[in-house]
Amino acid sequence: MPDFLYDYSTSTMVLLVVGSFVLLTWLGAIVVRPIARSFLRNQAGANDIVAYLLGAHGVYFGILLGLLSVSAYGNFAATEGLVADESAKLAAVYRDSSAYPDPFREQLTKILREYVEYIVNEAWPLQRVGKIPLKGQTYLDRFQAAMIKFEPKSRAQEILHAELFKQFNELLEARRKRVLAVTSQIPDILWFVVYIGALVNVLWVWMLDMKLVPQFFLGGITSAYLATLIALLGAMDKPFRGEVSVSPEPFQVIYEQMMTKPLSDSTVVPTGAASKTEEVPEKTPAASGGAAKAPSQSTEEELKKVAEDLKKADAAAKKEVEIANPDAALKKDDDKKPVAPDKPLKPVVVPKAKSAEVDPKASTGVGTDAERKKVAEDLKKADDAARREAEVANPDAALKKPDGKP
Repeated sequence: MPDFLYDYSTSTMVLLVVGSFVLLTWLGAIVVRPIARSFLRNQAGANDIVAYLLGAHGVYFGILLGLLSVSAYGNFAATEGLVADESAKLAAVYRDSSAYPDPFREQLTKILREYVEYIVNEAWPLQRVGKIPLKGQTYLDRFQAAMIKFEPKSRAQEILHAELFKQFNELLEARRKRVLAVTSQIPDILWFVVYIGALVNVLWVWMLDMKLVPQFFLGGITSAYLATLIALLGAMDKPFRGEVSVSPEPFQVIYEQMMTKPLSDSTVVPTGAASKTEEVPEKTPAASGGAAKAPSQSTEEELKKVAEDLKKADAAAKKEVEIANPDAALKKDDDKKPVAPDKPLKPVVVPKAKSAEVDPKASTGVGTDAERKKVAEDLKKADDAARREAEVANPDAALKKPDGKP
């Protein structure tokens, strides 16, 4: 497609191409048709033969135009994807750069803003006329030089620095692909085949035997539709040329949403019930009638109010958790219950051995040896019975005793 046609709007370009083809068809019907018909004047059924060849040629030519249209649209969509990919990587680099400490943060983000401004305001108009913009590389070289000067001082900064290098390399790769896509188009040899095919199609129309007015009408309609297909194919052929071209909108969106406000100065807003507080404007002395509270008193009251709000929010959050998970709440209540100490062991009351009634004579030394032996055996039996009862009442103490008796 001739380059000067891309300087017009798409509708103007289509009208110019269609008008050229229709005019060529009408002029050929007046000038070329009599000469072409002279070769078929003595051929019986010439119109049937020409109509058959016209149909066959239309099939071949239609397949060629269809394949070229798919190729042109695929190239156009792929170029749009390259632009979107580059803008996404640029946004990632800007986001990582905003996490650097000053003055590196200000320097890096400023270079990226200038780079986007250059792409939208200078590089894209150059691409619209088929020229490759080269100045954008200087911005990225400046960015790389500033980035290398930074020395991480913590493990977190080392990870951030490595991630920024990775994103920056991917940005360079995406930019190179976009720049190379500026000159992408259908090869000239294929355009030559398209023009030859269109001319042959018109030639078959000229060779049909019919009156001049029907020739103008039918030939004009066929040529107009054929020219419309070729014009639309040419409009999508070069992705950055003409009105139907890839837009810099992804870069504009990033600039408006990310680069017009500082990312690092964002305020952390608490979540939950405690964040549902309304901002109360400060009262000036004039608005309050000149009676302003003492700073210390107002501060103390505000702190108390904040503490009460936090306490209420905490209680509400606990209730929500108990409603959402009652089992955990019950378990928690069980954990809070004080553990009762083990039941104290009942003191073992060792029953006193029944003392054998001793004859008064024995206590005075009067009595037989048999009576004294009997009294000793009774005392021993009573002692053994008391020990057994103690072991039954307190088995743990019994286990602790050594097996061997002294």
